[in-house]
Amino acid sequence: MWASDLLGASVIATQAPVAQVTGLVVTPAGDVAALQVEPRPDGTPPADQAAALLLPFDAALGYAPGEVRVVSADDVVPAFKLPTLLGHLTARRSDLLGAPVLTPDGRCLGFLWDALLDCATGALLQYRIGSAPQPSGSARSVLTGGHLCRAAQGGFTLPEPYAALVDDLINAPPDLA
Repeated sequence: MWASDLLGASVIATQAPVAQVTGLVVTPAGDVAALQVEPRPDGTPPADQAAALLLPFDAALGYAPGEVRVVSADDVVPAFKLPTLLGHLTARRSDLLGAPVLTPDGRCLGFLWDALLDCATGALLQYRIGSAPQPSGSARSVLTGGHLCRAAQGGFTLPEPYAALVDDLINAPPDLA
């Protein structure tokens, strides 16, 4: 499932919506550990991170575009009950999609447009990296494997040899692309 299909999805327990997905909690290793959710329909984030609500990724019964199924509303827990994840919360949904993707030496390759995740494990499997922060008609993009890691300065780092390949494909002269 693509990350963009999860953002904004309804969390549903016994046919009733209980929350809305507002972000993905990505660990430094690059896996999705939980979904950040809000009971408010507008998806606005809480004033402080400890007040955020999380749905541990493995607590969901199933994922479909626009929908996450859970056993009960009790599967959604306050972030302070999962202290190891507090440092990985996002302030808003754009902290993942649109984030810069860097080379190991810190040079910007492009921007994360989307990520394909394994619904059973939360592992991020593939990434769509684009030349601009948001997809547009003139912007180039490439789909790559590899393993993105959270960068200390924000965004993600793509290791070699994937970084060189993405750089070559996104930044190739127009007549070679």
